[in-house]
Amino acid sequence: NQQDINGTAKGAVTKKWSLSNNTASYAA
Repeated sequence: NQQDINGTAKGAVTKKWSLSNNTASYAA
């Protein structure tokens, strides 16, 4: 959804993200 897309775009700047089951999650 839109929130996942926005969250991933922001998260990519500071942390690695992993998309799983259509949900953005932080990756250490």
